[in-house]
Amino acid sequence: MIWTASKPKIKEMLPHLFQFSGASIALSMIFDYYGWVNYPHAIESGRFGGVFQYANTFGMAMALFFFYCLVNLTEEKIPVKKLFLQTSLSLIYFVCMIQSSSRGVMMFFPLIWLAGLLLLPVKKQLKYIFYSFISILAALIVYQSMIKEQSIKVHYPGFILLIVMMLISNVMIFFINRILINRTFPFVMNKWTRLALPAAIVVIFILGFLDLRYHGIVYHQLPVQLQDRLGSINLSTPTAENRLTFFKDALTMSKSSPIIGFGGGGWGVIYHEFQTFPYITNKIHNGYLEWIIDTGWLGFLLFLTVFGRFFFLLIHSYIKEKSSSLKISVILALLTIFLHSFVDFDFSFGTVWFLIFWLFAIVFSDLPKDKQAETKQLKKLANKKTIIVVDKPGKYRAILIAYACILIIGLIQSYRFLTAHQYYAQANFSKDNSMKELLIQKAIGRDPSNINYMLDLANIYLGQFRRTYGVEYRKKAEQLVENIGNTEPHNSMALYQIAHLSELLGNNDQALKYFNQALRVDHFNSSLYQDSIILKVNMAIDYRIDHNVEKSNNLINSAITDFQQEELWYGKIDHSEAGKKFYYNRNFYITPSTQYYTGIAYIIKKDYSRVVKVTQVPKDEMGDNLHALRILANEKLGIKNEIAYSKSLEKIIENLRNLLQKM
Repeated sequence: MIWTASKPKIKEMLPHLFQFSGASIALSMIFDYYGWVNYPHAIESGRFGGVFQYANTFGMAMALFFFYCLVNLTEEKIPVKKLFLQTSLSLIYFVCMIQSSSRGVMMFFPLIWLAGLLLLPVKKQLKYIFYSFISILAALIVYQSMIKEQSIKVHYPGFILLIVMMLISNVMIFFINRILINRTFPFVMNKWTRLALPAAIVVIFILGFLDLRYHGIVYHQLPVQLQDRLGSINLSTPTAENRLTFFKDALTMSKSSPIIGFGGGGWGVIYHEFQTFPYITNKIHNGYLEWIIDTGWLGFLLFLTVFGRFFFLLIHSYIKEKSSSLKISVILALLTIFLHSFVDFDFSFGTVWFLIFWLFAIVFSDLPKDKQAETKQLKKLANKKTIIVVDKPGKYRAILIAYACILIIGLIQSYRFLTAHQYYAQANFSKDNSMKELLIQKAIGRDPSNINYMLDLANIYLGQFRRTYGVEYRKKAEQLVENIGNTEPHNSMALYQIAHLSELLGNNDQALKYFNQALRVDHFNSSLYQDSIILKVNMAIDYRIDHNVEKSNNLINSAITDFQQEELWYGKIDHSEAGKKFYYNRNFYITPSTQYYTGIAYIIKKDYSRVVKVTQVPKDEMGDNLHALRILANEKLGIKNEIAYSKSLEKIIENLRNLLQKM
């Protein structure tokens, strides 16, 4: 982008195209809200998510464009058309930002706004404060109207007021700009003046914070929905506590592969192994920790070096031209992204990276020109001393060629992944099993590490094996199972699925291997514990009937160990009402089937007191199976059961007695 921006025409267009991109994202969301277009999942749970389909990142993007727009409004001689456009867009951006209900954006917004105030010269500080007040107040009025009219089911809630406030904002900002454009301020020359307004604003911010914290006058003037979101910005909310848990677990996880990390998307695959609470999340909600997990501390150091250098050049460029509204707007926009990424996964969106590089390119497009001017100046100064200053285009050409090679390789690989996805999509729509098999084989050929493709193909082979009992299908399925296990040995869900596949293929030993492997990397999976224990107990019974007592005892001990591990992890969880309020909960609990088969394991071991303990649940939660086990254990302990049995319960008890006699 910097290279293309070296051409004057393109360089001039970059800021305008950037603004156009922001307007497109915001307006597409407004159009979707009013039903003029239909973009899937643009609104989730009443929150604006736009093209990102995720409210927090959309809110961050709207804040980014709001600051970019607001600071550019402070230009000295801004054309009237541009002023009207920027004023209108700043209102729309802020409305969209509030509608995203992103607490992370609301938390960082005052800090970024204050940074803008500090960077601007005094005259522009005044414009910045006035324009902010007008835009934010107008946006809050529109937001209130949207919420109110939406509740009474008005066809286009808040639309008329949006247009009215846009016109009022334009008129007010136009006249303020006219008033300030030729006005001189003698106190501007004072070196302390530039800090006076920010200092006053900090005091106002503190008072505002206290007002919101203790529900004062300003707090009660805000819309109720906004009051709730602002009031919940603290570290004691379930969301905040959950994310702090993610961060701690991520740091623990990074210690297992500190140098090179776990590769792209590593957290989503491996986090079960390191989680200390049964949450479900494929993202850490911290872009920097995501980077550490994916690329290791070495990759993160490279990240810091590259972007540290970029920010150094950006600040250096600002120092040279402190009055440049464009450069300050870029600084604030980048600050919005990099600060918000501390509390969310904005770096996971390709669009966000495109915006980052676009913003840097807007400022850095000046650098090549400065370099040429510097080289010419050196030649002129050195002419009398016959010193020749030669530029070395070969160095830049080599970098460009290397980049082109990497890009070509990436494009080829991306094309392979794309065609693999297309084959897989066709396979899902195909009703012919032979065609489905062929298409998924082609998909695997182009993306051989995709376990979803392999799992689907293995299930096809499983179906063919169960219909025909053909050994070749079983071998093909077992080979795919092995490939999946080797590809993602830390993915508990993949291991769980191939354990079931192995069991259905009749390979119980392989199923045991994958169940045990899955349990080593996932401590909070109720179904995993349950199915592992069921398989082990059933196999132990078969071995016991075949008089293979040693293998039977080994499996019984393994099943009991699984149950004890589940009890241990279950005991570490907060089961209070406060604990249950955590989001992302995996609903981890000890299932009745787990209790039943563990009870059978203890009965086989003749440890009847343990059976009584395992089946010790409230009567209204005790099914016939657990009740039967308890009765049988009490009989063995010599305890009389005086309660009358139902016919179904008597049958279960009889079956259990028959089973014990066989063993």
